[in-house]
Formats: sequence, C-alpha cells, structure tokens
Amino acid sequence: MKLHSRFGPARRALLLAGAIAVAATGASVPSVAYAVTDARTEATPPAIEPVAGETAPAEPAPTDPAPSPSPSPSPSDPAPVNPVPTPTGPVVPTPEPTASVPPSSGSSPTHPAPGGWTPALPGLVPGAGPAAPSYATAPAGFGLVFPTNPWIYNDQPGTRYLDVREQSRGLVTRRHMGIDAQGGVRQPIFAVAAGIVVDGTWGTTSRDRHGFGNQVELAHADGFATRYAHFATAPLVQLGDHVEQGQLIGFMGGSQRGDLHRLDRHLHFEVTKDGRHIDPIAFLTGAGTVADAAATAAPAADAPTPLPFSEIRPTADGYVSISTGVTVTSQVFTAVDMGGESAELFVSDAGRLLQVSVTGGAWTAVDTGLALAATSLASANTGGEHPELLAVEDGKLVHVAHDGSAWTKTWTGHDFSGTVSAVAIPGGGLHGMLQQAGYLYHLSPAQGGLWNITDTRLETGVQVDAVYVDGPAPQAMTVIDGEVHRITRGDIGWDAAGTGLPASGPLAATYEGAGWPIAVSAEPGVLGVTRVVDRVWTRYAYDLTVTGPIDAVAIPGVGTVLYSIG
Repeated sequence: MKLHSRFGPARRALLLAGAIAVAATGASVPSVAYAVTDARTEATPPAIEPVAGETAPAEPAPTDPAPSPSPSPSPSDPAPVNPVPTPTGPVVPTPEPTASVPPSSGSSPTHPAPGGWTPALPGLVPGAGPAAPSYATAPAGFGLVFPTNPWIYNDQPGTRYLDVREQSRGLVTRRHMGIDAQGGVRQPIFAVAAGIVVDGTWGTTSRDRHGFGNQVELAHADGFATRYAHFATAPLVQLGDHVEQGQLIGFMGGSQRGDLHRLDRHLHFEVTKDGRHIDPIAFLTGAGTVADAAATAAPAADAPTPLPFSEIRPTADGYVSISTGVTVTSQVFTAVDMGGESAELFVSDAGRLLQVSVTGGAWTAVDTGLALAATSLASANTGGEHPELLAVEDGKLVHVAHDGSAWTKTWTGHDFSGTVSAVAIPGGGLHGMLQQAGYLYHLSPAQGGLWNITDTRLETGVQVDAVYVDGPAPQAMTVIDGEVHRITRGDIGWDAAGTGLPASGPLAATYEGAGWPIAVSAEPGVLGVTRVVDRVWTRYAYDLTVTGPIDAVAIPGVGTVLYSIG
C-alpha cells in the first residue's frame, strides 16, 4: 500500500513545516567502514560437517569434531605438537552468559549471495541532468550518526552520488541521487538526525514510487531531509512520528517493486537541502567543528590507575599467573609470538604505543615513538623482524607497521569503531576479522596497498579472536549465546559451528597444531580451555582467577601462554 497517496500536498507541507522546528540531538552511534575497494570472494576447500560422538581413527587430515554438550575430558590429550597442561579435575560447568545480539526484524531476508556484494540495479531513483556534484556542510548535530552500523560504503561505479543511470542520444537523462551501502542480515538502519516522518512505503508493491521498495523519508531542521530505501520489511516508524537521532527505523534489505528480495541487500541513502539533492558523503562527514567537540567534551578524569601486566603460563597440572613487574594504565593490548620464550606485547597507553617485552632477562616497557590512542588492537607475525598491527583509532581502522627505522600507522581507508583481530596468512599477508554491533567482517589486503572488507553474513558474539589453521582465510573463535563457536570459511560462505560447550568472560584463541584452534575464556575463578580431544570438543577448567582482558599465543615447546592486564 502506497501510504503517501493518502495525504495530499497540504498534509505533507504541514509535516515538513513541523520538521523545521526539530532540533538535532547529540546521541551518537559510531560510524564505521568507508571502504575504498570492492569485496572479494576467496576460494576455500569445502568444510566437512562434524559427526556427533565419533571417535578418532588415524587420519591424514582432520575433520570437524563433534560437539560435546556434556563434556567429560579424557585423562590426557592425544600427542599434540606442543605440550599442554593436564586438567586438575573434572570439567566445571559455567553459567551461560547473556549474549549481546543486534535487534531482529523477525522476517528479514537471509539469502546469502555466494559472490561479493553488487551495487543496486539501475532505475532506483529519479535524477536530474548532468549537473556537477552539490556539496553542503550540515550544521552541528547532523551527520554524527551514520545511517547504519557498521557503515560500509564501497564507492563503486553505480553506487555513488550522481552516477549516470540512464542516457539518451548521448545526453544524461537520469542520475543516482544517493549512495548505496552494504551490510549484513538484519543490519539495523538508524536516523542520522532528529526529525519527522514525512513519507514512506509500508509494504512494497509493483507500483513503488521510484522503485524505493520499503522506505522512509525524514524531514529535519534547517531544510534538511534524508531518505532510507529498500528495507527488508516495513519501516518501524509511522507517518508523522517524531524520530530521535540514532533511533532504529528499519532493517537493511533488497525490497523493490513488490519483491522483498529483488535487489542484493543494501541501503540506498540520500539527502536533500531545501528540496535539492546534496552529496550524502559530504553531509555525513562534514558536520561539527573542533569547537563543538570541545564544548561537549567530558570533564577531565582523575589520574589513571596503574594496572599490572601478567603472564599466565602452562604447568604440568594447570596454569600459573606470573607478574611481569610492568604496569600500564590501559587494557587495550595485543600479544604476538616473535620467536622468544615469551610473547612481545603492544599496549595503547595514554595516547602512545608501548612495546612490552623481555630484555636482558626482565620485562621492560618501551615507547615506540608512535602516537596511538586505540580502542582495539591486534597483531600478527607476518615473517618480518617486527610484527604488523591493526588498530581502531578515532573511528578508523589503521595499519601499524615498522618501516625499518620507525613505527608508522596508515589508514586502511575504512571507518570502523568495533573490535579487530589479526592473523597472518602464509603467502597472503595480514588479515583481520572485524566485529561491529554483532556482525562479522573479513579484512584482507588488496593491490596498491588497499584493503578489502568482506561481509561474512554472520552474527557473532562481542569477542572474536582469529587464528590461522590452514587455507587462504582465517578461522576464529567466538561465544554466541553462551556457547563457544568456531568460525570457518567454506567454498560457499562463512559458517559458525557450535562446539556445544559454554564460556563467559574475556575470550582468546590460538592454534597449537593438530588441525583445530583452541579457545580460552577467563571466567569467575576459572580459566576455561576448549579444545578438540579425540575429535570431540572438550572443555577443561582450571582454578585460576583472571580479572582483565586476555590474549593468547602458542609458543613452540611451551604451549598456549596467556597475557592479561588488570
């Protein structure tokens, strides 16, 4: 039903007039992922499904283990590549945590495409003639919220503002008046500013106006308006509703002309000022000033509290926590095996990147000379003298490396504000697994120093830790709804398979060999270790209290060594 037809120009004018008085609020949803390259699809060997309860015959290659809902560890592990501690007692079950998941629309399309995301088909929106791009800076309070989170805009032909859509005898007759961004299943769509719903479609039909499918238009203060199109279902707001900045208004889909799946899943987003289209990217990135930020900055905090850095090493009958004697004031850190008896650690502390390592038989912290105020940090040994790092800083994903003389950081071209995990792929360089708002993305290097982001189409837990096992893509471990899951890339797409075992608290993953990753979780009074024994996922519990976040590395001849701050 085309609800707009029920209201005449007078009703619409009243709604627009009311919207001009709406003041934009200061609520903020982080903006992420301004991609500069197209997503690519990797070819991977097909995954083998687990067989419940199957025991391990001698096989040249591993297959997926069976979940173990009621774990009872074997007296000892099969001969691993590196020694591991023997559990001190039976498995200690832990309570299932409350998982954080994104909102559900209830009927969003879940059809994964085997290839990379493709832009919307021509003919989505009306357009003007061959006019030059129009730019307008939004006033303070606008553009501080991106229309979806994660924000992945690939800037490819056909998806950009004013791209040509139709020509006749050499003359442009229609242009793309917005931008197209991609996202995952049940990807939430947010209002970028406070406003009033002045137009929309609550049930796509073959007579969709301009082919927007399920869509909504909001009128804002100062003559601005925004449109959000191709929702998976009807918008969550109604005509005449007042909408707050950052409010959930719908879910990303591919609806058009009465078909909920006519287009590949994406968001068409456009902006007008006084009825004239403007560049949405300029609108989203041009709002606010340094003075605005300073005026709303939080009051100065008290002096930070020093936090102890601990190394947790395996023993014959469990794990032991050893103080490094180093204190820092941040819990944003990463650990990487560079060939020593202990890992090298990197901490983003007080706006600087610190390197913590064993020098002359003692742990020392050294300022690398690089300014870095990271909210998430990950590292991998890519075969050089120094590791490579991925960091989230000021809403951007940056690559940190050593050029032979100093540490440097380079923007990957992606805005991002979630958590990152890094892994080295032999022959493939540095890869990353990115988690934002419960959705998982794969980062891989591209030609020319660029980086690709691929939507895995998976919903995950808040913590995801990547490991390299084999093949051209990472694996990862995560906790979904209180259960440990293993994430792999198959020949069609990404998959998250449950182990049947619980976990809670900070999570880390590593790989010691034998074909399966290991997940470690720091739970109240217990260190939980989930690994494959005789092709069955098995959980060991060790009496050890770890109060801060953890990271794990597998050190040859030692086993899985953990590090924690706090």
